[in-house]
Amino acid sequence: MEESVATVRWGSAGRHRAPVLDGLVVAVFCHYESRSGQPLLHEHALISVKVRRPDGQWGNL
Repeated sequence: MEESVATVRWGSAGRHRAPVLDGLVVAVFCHYESRSGQPLLHEHALISVKVRRPDGQWGNL
């Protein structure tokens, strides 16, 4: 995803775009049951929407 999809955008209406240089920040955690308490092994992945722009500032994915 980092190499083929992820871009950082900035400016009015996200007019400027560039590839993500420093990579994405992702956290993955396991759940062992469903909301109803039944066994259901599954994982969640959270991806930060903040990434570094080429000028060193922070921007949005």
